[in-house]
Amino acid sequence: MRRILFTLLAALAVFVWQGTSWVALPFHTGALLPVKDEAAVAAVLRANLPQDGMYMLPNEAGGAATIADRYAAGPVATIGYKAVGGEMMSPDMFVRGILLDLAVAAILVILLGMTDLRGYLPRLIFVSLIGLAMGLFTNLNNWIWMSQSLQYSVVDVVDTWVAWTLGGAVLAKISEK
Repeated sequence: MRRILFTLLAALAVFVWQGTSWVALPFHTGALLPVKDEAAVAAVLRANLPQDGMYMLPNEAGGAATIADRYAAGPVATIGYKAVGGEMMSPDMFVRGILLDLAVAAILVILLGMTDLRGYLPRLIFVSLIGLAMGLFTNLNNWIWMSQSLQYSVVDVVDTWVAWTLGGAVLAKISEK
């Protein structure tokens, strides 16, 4: 029962941090650049992207040499696309967010249970380093392979690390080994 409680509390700590980091702190929005003519870009997207999904520019059409030439000429982009808008910050987004945080917290509880770490600080450092590893792997891969800016990638690495250090501060209290 104690593990379930701390899993829930850790997920809540991470969820609250995520909301705070996006809404109250300027570093995410500072890493996102504005589109010069949003209406024109939206019209081009609507005309050329037939369905929701991830799109690559240049795409895979035309063979390796042609793709390499188009890549060299630019632009290069990865586009996460949703054709029809919706409610910003909809309830289902919050539900999916907390469920993801719960799943990750539960996995971290299992990993902590597999260690012989004694004391609060070693367990906190363990979870914090896992959070750093998650952030580095995911976000720097997106920088390397998916044209995500380095600034945005670093912001997301730090955000993930802080989130799971806070979650780890809760999870490290589960047991006194």
